[in-house]
Amino acid sequence: MRFRKKLLAVCVLVAVLFVLETADAGDWTITGGGTYAISSQIGGGANLTAGDSIICDGSVDTNAVTIQIDSAAVPALGDAAGAALNISAAVAVTIEFAGTNQVPLGNGANTSILINAGGGSLAITNAGGATGYFNFSANTDKMLTIDGPITGADVVNKFVVGNNTLKTTTATVTLNEVTLGGANALIEVDENCTITTCDLTANATVDVADTKILTVTNGIDTQTNTLTLNNTGTVSRVDVDGAAGEVEIDAAGTVTALNVTAAGTVDVDQSCTVTTLTLTGAGTIDVADTKTLTATNPADLQNNALTLAGTGTLSALDANVAGNTRTLTMATGANMTITNLTTGFAGTPGILQIAGAGSCTVAALTNLTGNGDKIQKLGAGTLTLTPGITTSFANGTAALLDIDDGTVVIGTNGGANEDITFSDDGDEITVANGATLTTYGALTVGAAGANVNLDAATGSTVNFSSNDAENITGVANNDFNILGTLNINGTGAYTIQDAFEYNFNDVNISTGASLINNQANGIMHFVPNGTVALAGNGTLTINGQAVGTRITVDTTNATGSFTLNRYGSTNLTINNADISHCTYLSNTGLAAECDITLTGVAYGTGVLGWTGTCNPTSAPTPTPTPTPTPVPTPTPTPTPVPTPTPAPTPAPTPSPTPAPTPTPVPEEVLADTPETTPTIPAPFPCAAGVVEGAVMTFLGLTLLQRRRRRF
Repeated sequence: MRFRKKLLAVCVLVAVLFVLETADAGDWTITGGGTYAISSQIGGGANLTAGDSIICDGSVDTNAVTIQIDSAAVPALGDAAGAALNISAAVAVTIEFAGTNQVPLGNGANTSILINAGGGSLAITNAGGATGYFNFSANTDKMLTIDGPITGADVVNKFVVGNNTLKTTTATVTLNEVTLGGANALIEVDENCTITTCDLTANATVDVADTKILTVTNGIDTQTNTLTLNNTGTVSRVDVDGAAGEVEIDAAGTVTALNVTAAGTVDVDQSCTVTTLTLTGAGTIDVADTKTLTATNPADLQNNALTLAGTGTLSALDANVAGNTRTLTMATGANMTITNLTTGFAGTPGILQIAGAGSCTVAALTNLTGNGDKIQKLGAGTLTLTPGITTSFANGTAALLDIDDGTVVIGTNGGANEDITFSDDGDEITVANGATLTTYGALTVGAAGANVNLDAATGSTVNFSSNDAENITGVANNDFNILGTLNINGTGAYTIQDAFEYNFNDVNISTGASLINNQANGIMHFVPNGTVALAGNGTLTINGQAVGTRITVDTTNATGSFTLNRYGSTNLTINNADISHCTYLSNTGLAAECDITLTGVAYGTGVLGWTGTCNPTSAPTPTPTPTPTPVPTPTPTPTPVPTPTPAPTPAPTPSPTPAPTPTPVPEEVLADTPETTPTIPAPFPCAAGVVEGAVMTFLGLTLLQRRRRRF
């Protein structure tokens, strides 16, 4: 038999007492080729004790060695002092499992499988459907190191790591299956390594060294656990397939294929690269602030919803809409950037819904190519389309941007893509009640038709926020219906370039902003009860160029009234306009004709505050203030009222005799004051009357005087 067991004998001779200690079980060394059963030929199995090693040193010959695991009575091989299996020569060793027998590893300590780099190898197979495996899970927070080539696609090429570390240090390690999980569970890859299947039984971490590759043929399966990738190298595949499953990326490594097949989460805390990101479940991508998840191939939404969280960047997303409805939800607090959003309509109309209370900025948007493609904004968040929408309208027919809730911002102020061009009559932007559209550029309709191209409902908000000169150009009546609130709040001038009908409701023009209509025969209609307000020093210019081509300014239904409030602006110009159903207001209280210069203006029905006295109507305003003060004082006045008893002589009141007397003329004016009180008729007698009850207040003293007059 070509193997030996090293025995350690200690003999101690002390005076009369002689003690001989039998040898303890020790490491087993196989010196030559052959097949050896662990149940009988390697010490009968029971002769191996925990912590022992099996050594193949090839000292007799280097022929192949097969070790049969045909017994369950195998102790935990190896410890910190020695490897569980040490192939120390260029010997090809096969471990052949029988039945359900296992090989425990590590005696409560670190251990290893060492394979000679000069030609040694380890293959793991089974005999007749065995299901055994190497089991390191009896330990906690220990390390099992595999240093050398292992091969074998058999099910028994399985390592149950548990809450420990599995470390591979050579480039030719191939394991059929690895399971691990726990607070200390870790796969540490220092050289390229291949695992066919890797399952998590609890949370675990994978750390692949820079430039190295962990190839997991069937993917690391998170199930309902969290996999932390702390690698700067590459992991070939990760599957997040549990509803609570999560992959947390904590280092700038690469994942070749990341598949989210359930409502799991991809949590990116460091910038990383995913070559192919496939989303077949309603998962979540959460990218930390300033970090970027680079998807070499656009993340494929497939046929499911996706939630974006965090404040970082996702490089590319293919919504894959084609004929379907896909939903991209922005989580509360999110402010994500999508560098390139591909709608994926592919010629078949569909709906891409962008929902949620969070915000999202799209830096590049591919074309809407189908007939009737729709991007639908839902939820209270903000969607910013930095590249604008014009290119999408140009390549799709009857493309629709439907803003049902929240805010959509198109372009950037002064950017290259802020203009909106509706290429065909079917292209449309709708803004629902409570929703907001903000744009920074010109608006142009390219084809005439009956469709409303910018259709903002009552209760909506539209912001024209450019700091540059912009044109608004329609080609038919009602191309622009802005029936909510229009805020012109940049410092640019918006100029209407056509004479078609425009419909507005409330229009607020801020300081530095302008709305200009110099189109002959133009039409500007306002919803009844709407208001045009020039807060600050905004500019409004309406000029039909000639009396015969006046601009029509009226309500949308030619009834009711809307208000034009100049406030204190000095930039209101209205010339050659036909105005109806409009109330004019300003801070001066003057009628429009006295307040501003009007040329060629005609008035229809329902106008208020445009014509009238040129005296400030604000003069009576102080009158009511002192009126309440004297009101309580005249209360004793009714007492002298019955004094002029000769009431039956009212006729002599208009007597001409006092006329030659110049002095009483002002007294006559004072006498008119009581005449305004209908309750005291004809208080003066015909000859000499006495006016009583005149009350004067001076320095807090009230004097009741009798004034005599002669008529």
